[in-house]
Amino acid sequence: TLPTTLTTIEAHAFEACTQLSSIDLKNCRTIGDYVFSSCTALELDIPASVTSLGAACLSDIKSVAVATDNPIYEQTPEGVILTKEKNATLVYVPYNIASSYKIPEHVTTIGSNAFHGNREPASITLPETVTTLEPFAFLCNLNLSLTIPKSVNTICESAFGIRGSGNGQITLAEGNPNYVQTPDGAILTKGEDATLLYVPSTVDTFTIPETVTKIGDYAFNWNENITAITI
Repeated sequence: TLPTTLTTIEAHAFEACTQLSSIDLKNCRTIGDYVFSSCTALELDIPASVTSLGAACLSDIKSVAVATDNPIYEQTPEGVILTKEKNATLVYVPYNIASSYKIPEHVTTIGSNAFHGNREPASITLPETVTTLEPFAFLCNLNLSLTIPKSVNTICESAFGIRGSGNGQITLAEGNPNYVQTPDGAILTKGEDATLLYVPSTVDTFTIPETVTKIGDYAFNWNENITAITI
């Protein structure tokens, strides 16, 4: 039982507490990053008092339910959590979501670690409303197939933390104003002084394009097949 005066739970406070099955958050307002991450037995109720959910704070927990009167967050029938606003942010997707998942049409931002630890989705459909992919938005299934619509104008470094050397594929739709994809599937910013954002895990040798002046964080994340890089 948490003290009734406690309003904030700091980052990582309960991370990997695998025996924790319940906790009362009735006066809590802020849940920090990774607070309940990997609490695999936890069945969590998020009350109306909670107005801030940190990155990956709910990843790999058994179940979560958001109070219907929460002023900031709402939950879909599939268990997905997003902000209550016209231009919504996708905050959390359950680890056992269906293998093909379509993001709601009013979502404009895929939040940091929204798909953290997801092993199920083999295909995710992004609507044309999405404009922003935050860091580690897709830290998930190594076999994920994903098409990024041309509406996306902000891809943060480390947005694609795809795990492992699977057969998934990230495709950038033609006509994107800010990003370009190379023939071997890498994604980088357009123009001179480009930033390399993503290299597919299926690539075994890779030549950095000549326009690239920066290799973004996690650009080669989990590239277990790569044997040679030419800079």
